[in-house]
Amino acid sequence: MRYQIRRRTRDVLEKNGARVDVCTRPDEIADGVATLVRLHLARWRSADNAGTLGQQGFAEFLRDVCLSPPAGARPRLYLLNHDGRPAAALLAFHFGETALYYQAGWDPDSPLSRLSPGVVLMGRSIEDAILSGLRYYDFLRGDEAYKSRWTKTARTTTTLLVARTPMARAYLATARLKDRLKPLLRSRARASAPSQGDDAR
Repeated sequence: MRYQIRRRTRDVLEKNGARVDVCTRPDEIADGVATLVRLHLARWRSADNAGTLGQQGFAEFLRDVCLSPPAGARPRLYLLNHDGRPAAALLAFHFGETALYYQAGWDPDSPLSRLSPGVVLMGRSIEDAILSGLRYYDFLRGDEAYKSRWTKTARTTTTLLVARTPMARAYLATARLKDRLKPLLRSRARASAPSQGDDAR
């Protein structure tokens, strides 16, 4: 993976003259979030999928969170610019000793799209976390394939629900059925579209 990161970074930045800008000021972040959403939606629409940021009201919510983050959270938006246009974007939050990867997107029509712009931005955001003195880089929840290319460490989230009434037991039985169906539906969706990891490819 290290070789791929170095090679892709060299191909994108040195051979193609692209550059990575890191947005940290509120005005930069506001513009950057709009760009992230646009690139994320373009990338997923090219695969006939709405994408995570396509949910109604979510882009506005994300922009508000970045402009007024929770106490201690510092949003950082990485933009890969090529020929005067953004080709890819990645959003992470620094919190305590941890960098939290949130979302990415790239322009499927950019000449850089075949050079794994997501890998370049992910590598840059990890490097930035190290240079900022952070100890951890967290990909958050989910079992997307790209995460296992970046790390072999995973944490399990466990939720314990206890039902005391018949109505609550019926609700939990329905929720368990839904949870069992999720992997099946997810595998069918993955068979017809690129994995989420393509945002970081």
